[in-house]
Amino acid sequence: MSGSSHEVDPVALEAAVRAGHEADAVRSRLLWGAGIVFIVLTFIGVIAVAVLRPLMIRSQEKDYPPPSPLAASYGRTEPPAPRLQVDPALDIYDHRKAEQQVLTSYGWVDQKSGVVRIPIERAMGLLVERGIQAPPPAAAAAPSGAAPGAQP
Repeated sequence: MSGSSHEVDPVALEAAVRAGHEADAVRSRLLWGAGIVFIVLTFIGVIAVAVLRPLMIRSQEKDYPPPSPLAASYGRTEPPAPRLQVDPALDIYDHRKAEQQVLTSYGWVDQKSGVVRIPIERAMGLLVERGIQAPPPAAAAAPSGAAPGAQP
């Protein structure tokens, strides 16, 4: 096996070397023709868009009259639920940021009752210092079949 699947004509090769180049594999007339066809089709497309666009705009304006001038005074209204999420990644980021703020800050849960929330780290530190208190004896003495706080 010589490695080449086609044989070279030595006479043609010698003539090409004497001429200083090889013969063109593709006719230049074909390339020029394809280029001109491409340019003509592009030009026709641009003209078609320039002619059809105003016709389509007029058709749309005829089918859909302009909105009432009073519509601007009412303001923008949101569509009814459920609405699509525009940016789900930003929504989950904002949600997690709000959760993190609640879990790491002090604040009122119910100001009338005096119930507050504290950061998780602080709550765990208080549990370590004070320990977990045993439940009241009334809850521990309740029968196993009865619900806690149920009266017999």
